[in-house]
Amino acid sequence: MLESGIMISYPMTFIARSRTKAGAKTDWSSSAAQKDFRDSTGDLHCAIPTDFGGSGAGSSPEDFFILALVNCYIATFKVIAERMKIEFDSLEGSGELKLDKEPGGQPWMKSAALSFVLHGAKDSE
Repeated sequence: MLESGIMISYPMTFIARSRTKAGAKTDWSSSAAQKDFRDSTGDLHCAIPTDFGGSGAGSSPEDFFILALVNCYIATFKVIAERMKIEFDSLEGSGELKLDKEPGGQPWMKSAALSFVLHGAKDSE
């Protein structure tokens, strides 16, 4: 429970998704639970989740954490694929971060699961 009287329900799940085309110089888009990362000025729009007593009106640090894991893998794969001349059409990635309480009652990042699908690989190996 937070000092403000807000009850926090565990476990909590944060989901991120990204999709990219081949090429180390090709930009890509990402989302976390259908949230837009930028406001009308182009700045990153951040907010504390409602579960923690915030407005929930933006991306949370937990959203950015799981999104960073997904996009780090994608960026690394894109660079290695280009250097190794591995041709593919697109790569989709998703991640799920679970927050829970440890036995002592402290919240912690219990797990992060990543999943990727490679489309249109020219060589199946």
